[in-house]
Amino acid sequence: MGTKGRDIVIWLYGLLMLMAAMALISGKILFGRVLFILALLNGFALLYFYAVYLPKAKKYSREELKLKTVVLLPIWNWWGKILTGSRINGRVKKTFEIHLNDIEGGEGGLAAYIKNYRRDLISIAGRDNMSGNLVIWESHLPPPSVFRKAIREREKIQKAYLKKGGYGIPYPPFVSLHLKANKKRIYRGAYYIE
Repeated sequence: MGTKGRDIVIWLYGLLMLMAAMALISGKILFGRVLFILALLNGFALLYFYAVYLPKAKKYSREELKLKTVVLLPIWNWWGKILTGSRINGRVKKTFEIHLNDIEGGEGGLAAYIKNYRRDLISIAGRDNMSGNLVIWESHLPPPSVFRKAIREREKIQKAYLKKGGYGIPYPPFVSLHLKANKKRIYRGAYYIE
């Protein structure tokens, strides 16, 4: 699902609840109940995202991959293809979305955070078991300079890209607050690991 999928589910939940309420008020009981059930399914998807999916991805990233700031959220390949469009060539085995944890800086401040962020990205790109995977992101923190240089080199052969701006999916209320606060400095991109 990733955070972009979560955003779509949140918008659908709100829209379906509103439509269900309007249908019930206008006397269309069966239609209102169907919409309400669909809204509840979206609610369960959100509950799954926060209670199971995100903690499982954090545990995998911390314990197995030994990452400090980056959490790799597995997403469906077709969803990654939709988000990246035709900018990436390659046979993708798995697609991951980079989710940044504790962006405020945490222990050691922002400088330590950026150092760990750089180390995590280099670690991900250098792993043999990550070969053939696609990593996408949307963040107000640009990738470190070493990674941006690699992106520029690989952009020529359509194995990576970095763009300013988000993916075009509006941020729902009360989530992605750090992205909303920094709308002018949002970066999105993808990197195909070979």
